[in-house]
Amino acid sequence: WGVIPYLSEPCQNFPDGYKRLSAFALEQGYVSYGDLVVVTSGSPFGITGTTNTLTVENIGDVLIRGYQGIGQRIHGKVILAMSAESRPPYAVRGHVLVITRCNETYRDLITQACAVVLQNHIDDVRSEESLLALATEFHKPAIIRADAAFTILKDGQLVTVDPEKALV
Repeated sequence: WGVIPYLSEPCQNFPDGYKRLSAFALEQGYVSYGDLVVVTSGSPFGITGTTNTLTVENIGDVLIRGYQGIGQRIHGKVILAMSAESRPPYAVRGHVLVITRCNETYRDLITQACAVVLQNHIDDVRSEESLLALATEFHKPAIIRADAAFTILKDGQLVTVDPEKALV
């Protein structure tokens, strides 16, 4: 149930096969970027009857998976801000602002950003509420609980923020 078979020329390895399968599924409209898919394969690769591996993969390159998001999909360059005072508002203008907490002191930064990604602990509900309120007030896309955002994202990196799927 829910399986769509795809027969192609043999591939040399799993990454090549997955790349070909992803392109086909995107082209046919079966999946979208950021979707999770289940792939079965075997080792040695390409030999009938050796299926022994089940892999859950993303379609496309997903850097960060958040918990919840609001707003429209947007592209922009990342700017990391450890605190509201660490970056002046003019430096944030048009960037994807990445922060670890949120409160009223972040208001100026959020107004200048094109989107906001919050890397917060699950228990930090105040930051989540504050960001969602400010993002709604200023019509800014936002994602909360973006685990490891400060580790993975780099200043100046061009990313797509997809709040509907809570992905970067």
